[in-house]
Amino acid sequence: MKKNESSKKRSILLLVFFITIYNLSYANKNFKINGIVIDALSQQPLPSASVILFEKENNKFIKAELSATDGYFQFHNLHPNTYILRIQYIG
Repeated sequence: MKKNESSKKRSILLLVFFITIYNLSYANKNFKINGIVIDALSQQPLPSASVILFEKENNKFIKAELSATDGYFQFHNLHPNTYILRIQYIG
C-alpha cells in the first residue's frame, strides 16, 4: 500500500506543478492598460483617436487602437513592462 500511496502523492505533486507553471505563464500576459482620451480644453471625449503603445526601453511598437465614441481605449494581454502611449487626433 505504501508504494501506491507514494505514487498517488507524486502524481498529485506533478499535477500541481504543471498547473502552477501554466498559471504563471498565463499570468505573465494578463496585464492591461486602459483609459479615456479627452480634449484638454473642453474636457470632452475624443472618439477615433489613435492610441499607440510602445515599449519604453527600446521604443518598440507593440499595438495600436482607436478610441471608442466615448474616448475609451484598452490594450490587453500585455507583459509586465514600462510603456509609452502616443495619442494622435485629427479633428
